[in-house]
Amino acid sequence: MDGRSCFCTPVALSLGAADCTRESGTVATLARADMVLREGLSNLRQLHLFDTAREAALFAGSVVDPRLWFLGRFPYSEPFSHCLAERWTALALAATGRSVRLIILDLNNTLWGGVLGEDGVSGVQVGGDFPGNAYTAFQDALKRLSARGVALAVASKNDEAAALAAMDSLPAMLIRTNDIVAHRINWEPKWRNVEAICADLALSTESVLFIDDNAVEREEIRRNLPGVKVLDLPLDPALYTQALLDCTWIEAITLTHEDFVRVEGYRARGQIIRSRESAANLEDFLASLGMKVYLQPLDQGNTARAAQLAAKTNQFNATTRRYTQRQLEELAASSADVVVIGLEDTCTHFENIGLMILRPEHRDLRWLAIDTYLLSCRVLGRGLETAMVRWVVETAGRRGHVGVVGEIIETERNAPVRSVYSGAGFEADGRPGLWRLTLVDAGRTAPLPAWMSLVDRINIDRQDDRVGRRG
Repeated sequence: MDGRSCFCTPVALSLGAADCTRESGTVATLARADMVLREGLSNLRQLHLFDTAREAALFAGSVVDPRLWFLGRFPYSEPFSHCLAERWTALALAATGRSVRLIILDLNNTLWGGVLGEDGVSGVQVGGDFPGNAYTAFQDALKRLSARGVALAVASKNDEAAALAAMDSLPAMLIRTNDIVAHRINWEPKWRNVEAICADLALSTESVLFIDDNAVEREEIRRNLPGVKVLDLPLDPALYTQALLDCTWIEAITLTHEDFVRVEGYRARGQIIRSRESAANLEDFLASLGMKVYLQPLDQGNTARAAQLAAKTNQFNATTRRYTQRQLEELAASSADVVVIGLEDTCTHFENIGLMILRPEHRDLRWLAIDTYLLSCRVLGRGLETAMVRWVVETAGRRGHVGVVGEIIETERNAPVRSVYSGAGFEADGRPGLWRLTLVDAGRTAPLPAWMSLVDRINIDRQDDRVGRRG
């Protein structure tokens, strides 16, 4: 295995129904084979077992079709095969960092039953008997997704004050206003509101799942924002929860600490935006955040997060090289510095939010090359973008390099990062996408801001290593 995510299904569940007799000896043999497989693969960190038995138990229909088995040795029925194909697709999307990070919800007949403006708060259906209990179950599923890092927002055609009051006053509501990271409740076209929410959270529309019971609203989103994923809700609210859980865009393979605090990060970003808009001076505002940045070497505690950042970050990602955990570990064991960037401030707890990979340029070892540079979209606009480049320039000087080389590989989604080197005083190299800054010209890069505190474990560890070798 080359370190990428791999998936395996137990052998005992991949046999056709016609071959699976009920004889105890056969069943026991298959069970032992399954156990041996699981034990043998348990130490492979990048390998995940696909639980076909669970999918079969949850499937509402016939799992096998004897006719298909005798016709073509197909082990499963056609409907269950479609179900498995969707689950495998969901895993592939998650493994390639394409699962959604934000769900934008309608209110009327989506989060609750009825139309608030017509039925009033007393006429809204949520909790109690059907259909209210179906909406409660749907909200519960959404809250569980939010707990593992999929943020929730609201885009609704309603009176804003009345809608927000209803969310917080209805006794059976599980999703309150403090559970959503943004809202646009007005009479504007919903696609414009979805666009505005994405702008506030610095998210691309490709990271959004839109849920609305109204087919016209869903089609309008598809036409105007083709990158947004749209969930086609069934007509019956009793089927909402299953439709959500079956969605291929919400799968997660592994979860890190940052997944569990991501929603809080989006909420903090909204708070920061509001504070910045009311601040008289941008630098004073940034200083008030008390930002503390940690430059950390790759270690056992942050490797999974570093690989996750490499796989999922698209907007502020200079090269979009998708390194796996094993590849990052191999780079760290070589001459490269794998730098995990952590951040904490007055609005957010500590979180690893960025990744840099530094190594001597292969054509000329006198230059320090930035192989990878990425930051989470939630921290953009706080000065980190150029501050990290300045730190690399100073690091190059400490190590005796003549300058720094940065690279931009343009993609459809990384427009926010394309000017990071030109904005830091680098000059075009002449080769496509390459930018250079000699240490003689380092003054062209803005100094590290006084209002940002850096904890540099990269250069400290290197210095400690040198001292140890001299001793």
